[in-house]
Amino acid sequence: MSGRDRYILRGKITIAFSIIIIGISCGINLYLFNIDNKIGYESINIKDMATANIAIKKEIEKSAISEMINTYQKKVSKEVPKEILLPPIDIDSVVEEDIPLQEEKKRIWYLPCEIGTISGGITYYHYALDITSPRGQNELVYPVASGVISDIYKDNAGALVVTINHTIDGKLYTSQYVHMSRYIDGIFVGKEVTPSDPIGYMGKTGMATGVHLHFALVDCGMFNDENCGSLENFFKYGKKRLTEGFYGLQSVMDVPSNWTSR
Repeated sequence: MSGRDRYILRGKITIAFSIIIIGISCGINLYLFNIDNKIGYESINIKDMATANIAIKKEIEKSAISEMINTYQKKVSKEVPKEILLPPIDIDSVVEEDIPLQEEKKRIWYLPCEIGTISGGITYYHYALDITSPRGQNELVYPVASGVISDIYKDNAGALVVTINHTIDGKLYTSQYVHMSRYIDGIFVGKEVTPSDPIGYMGKTGMATGVHLHFALVDCGMFNDENCGSLENFFKYGKKRLTEGFYGLQSVMDVPSNWTSR
């Protein structure tokens, strides 16, 4: 082999060797690149891990509470008769029960007019409340409780009067409304009325120095009770009850000195 041939062969070997080295190097780099990608893009669901940890924690706490309660009951059962012991508690079965609201007590008594001021109180010689209103003769008068109209009349002095009998918890009462300027149309003796049914207007008929309502309440049934069989007995019995501590409407409800709502 000539020197020129040897030179050419040596060059081919060098080139072949270089190609092999480059190939090996590329293979190694490609392998490492795939590994980096797998490591760099591997997904980890932190939310699921946290949820799982919370669920495990709750389960542990629930088990611990149940165990504590049941352990205590087992300890107590040695000293307490079996018939009064509670069964083992399953913490999952415990539910909050709705507590029924107490029903509001039904209101019975009301003031006799919407806007009023006490201008005269109850005394032995004047067994009634005198009530005035800035609306004067435009002030409607209402029953102080549900009942039945027992009389509609004009007294000896010319005052327009209405009396109403009430039966409250089996007890009789009579309310009296005096000096009204006029009656409401449609009222009559025997008519059932409620605190929402007006019976007339405030006035100054009869012996009155100004527009007002003379109002009395006695715990007897006028014309239906031996204590109140007549108008005269009504006032006599009212005075007797006053000495015993019964102050009419003020004894069955709070009556303010003035008001703007019933």
